[in-house]
Amino acid sequence: SGYFRYFRTEQSHSNDKPDYVLSAYTIKSFDYLKSLSVVTPDKLRTTLENKLAKVFSTATVLDVNGRPVIPYETSANIAGALINEKSLDENTLNVLWNQWGELSWYARSELLLALSRKPEFSAQLQEGITRLQQAGKQQGLRRVLKDDRDFSAYMGSGLRDQCAVAAALWQLDKSEAGLPVRKAMLRGVYDLYAGGTASLDTQSSAQCLMSLHSVTSAM
Repeated sequence: SGYFRYFRTEQSHSNDKPDYVLSAYTIKSFDYLKSLSVVTPDKLRTTLENKLAKVFSTATVLDVNGRPVIPYETSANIAGALINEKSLDENTLNVLWNQWGELSWYARSELLLALSRKPEFSAQLQEGITRLQQAGKQQGLRRVLKDDRDFSAYMGSGLRDQCAVAAALWQLDKSEAGLPVRKAMLRGVYDLYAGGTASLDTQSSAQCLMSLHSVTSAM
């Protein structure tokens, strides 16, 4: 079908449903590898983005219980992977922006990266940057995020959140006034890697690698 799936068990029916979060992560991984001059399957990537764009266009339609047909967290993950601005449905972006409180810090960062590709969302983008700058708690020279909600089903963790917010700020905020916060968020990443987190899981580390690559490219 063009989507990616987790291999949860060896039963064939376990892989019938596409996993949109994993599919979005795959696109971002392809883009990261390509930035390092690694040959990636362009046709597969294009097919995957087109399919996710179609999903994204109706992602926030409500079901009979008043909930979106696709969770807001999933939709924000998709948004961050859709590089082509024409793939980003404006209504879905508006709904996600209004559901900011339901999103993880990673998903919020992904949403802002998507908004940055749509000039008509410049006001929301600037407000979102301010919210990222105010996130977390200042601890000496570093600023560290803390979120007690559980987003592990989306490969989420405190480390991934910290890396995503730091990367988003370095990519989206070029102001001199925001430099101290950008540096503090980055120091927060160093702090977590130096023992400030209970564990370093594979997915968080891989996604932090991509995020930090974005930081160095933006400096």
